[in-house]
Amino acid sequence: MGRVLRIGGLVAVLVAAVLVVAGFTERGGTPVAAPAFTPSETIPVVEPVEILRDWQHQRARAWATADVGALRALYVDGSTARSDVRMLRAYARRNLVVEGIRHQLLAARVVERRSDLVRLVVTQRLAAAQVRGPDGRRTPLPRDRADQREVTLVSAAGVWRMARIE
Repeated sequence: MGRVLRIGGLVAVLVAAVLVVAGFTERGGTPVAAPAFTPSETIPVVEPVEILRDWQHQRARAWATADVGALRALYVDGSTARSDVRMLRAYARRNLVVEGIRHQLLAARVVERRSDLVRLVVTQRLAAAQVRGPDGRRTPLPRDRADQREVTLVSAAGVWRMARIE
């Protein structure tokens, strides 16, 4: 068994060496590298769930800093953001800050995926959040029950914003 593994390892090294050498061609005695990838081929594809998670992290940051402008900027238009902004302002008026917002994603299904649009059906719940009062005391918010929603995020100039929550 040990001999088979050593031979298999040797074969893998030889195959890798052949592939490296095959990537070069001789031109006038000077090795020239094979054509490089274009930048568009090297851009990583971001998974739709990661886009949603990143958006949720930005939203949590806006809530933790009580930044209404940052929260509003996460949405395409005022109508989708209206209730979120209203709640943030209500907490801020009472000198309360909501920190540590974390959602637990239980299921996700991609409904539509384009370079500038992601539509998902997600089942999630609020897993953690706490309210910090003016005296510095923190009170955990209750976890909510899981619910299913369809969310649509759109990208403009590489910035993902929430367009719709159903």
